[in-house]
Amino acid sequence: MLREAAGVALLVALLAGWGCAGQGSGQGDQVDQDGAAGQDLQLDTRLPDTLDSLGQDTLDTMDTQALDTLDSLGQDTLDTQAPDTLDSLGQDTLDTQAPEAVDPLDTLVDLTQPVELPWLALPGGSFTMGCSPEDADCGDLEKPSHTVTLAAFELLATEVTEAQYEAVLGVNPACSYAAGGPDFPVECVRWAEAKAFCEAVGGRLPTEAEWEYAARAGTTTRYTCGDDPACLGDLAWYSANSDQTKHPVKLRAANAFGLYDMLGNVWELTADWHELYEAQPQTNPQGPDTGVNRVIRGGGFSFAADSLRVSNRGAVPPTDYAHYIGFRCAR
Repeated sequence: MLREAAGVALLVALLAGWGCAGQGSGQGDQVDQDGAAGQDLQLDTRLPDTLDSLGQDTLDTMDTQALDTLDSLGQDTLDTQAPDTLDSLGQDTLDTQAPEAVDPLDTLVDLTQPVELPWLALPGGSFTMGCSPEDADCGDLEKPSHTVTLAAFELLATEVTEAQYEAVLGVNPACSYAAGGPDFPVECVRWAEAKAFCEAVGGRLPTEAEWEYAARAGTTTRYTCGDDPACLGDLAWYSANSDQTKHPVKLRAANAFGLYDMLGNVWELTADWHELYEAQPQTNPQGPDTGVNRVIRGGGFSFAADSLRVSNRGAVPPTDYAHYIGFRCAR
């Protein structure tokens, strides 16, 4: 019985080896399907030829070798090794090996010496949220334009930096492949992690309405600086001037409110779920109660000027992160 098992194992191993080769060709077929049928046929006919070329004596010898290996182990070893290994682990180990989700607040460091953050007070007021007048690039997700009234609030003058994030949460998740450092905006942050940071410093993520109000800073044009994307050069890091990488905060000009990098550098997470706008006027809107994706705003260093339009809306699942998505806090 043992010899028969060894023989079957040998044949399965040979067939598995050829099966892997077939799978490899199949992956290539996904890129270029020309001649795929002929390639499969070649693999099917080469397998019997290979077995024949080995010869029965070779197969018998390999069969004997497999048997000798199994005999040297001993049946007791085969029967008991796996249970012994499981016993050595212990049930508690087996029950707890699966990693559990970590609450970002669990990594908070000692904040007896609070981190200094550049909070900026913004006046309350009303503005038109959504498509800018005469903006031919405005999409359906930016419509309808509607009036929003907001109470006064505060917003960080810059995107949260790597140094600030690490000082509060004790880790630096930034994963940008091209650049980084203490004064660069932090990125590769999930929505819950951004929320945890803001709450740890006595704030929150801004609502989408607060973000657009702050980015517009009293303007009604496609960009904070006007309707022509040529004006972005001094205001924002984007595909035309960034060398496809993020840059330290505050190197571009501030808008009329004194806020830096509201457009470009990294996209910014907001508190809201992504959903279509409503037409009626709103006061201090908080966004939908539920949803699938969270709203991101502002465009990023590797995106074209169209993405930096003040009314442009992006969306991302709250569990996702990227090297071009960061955030700033409100309160």
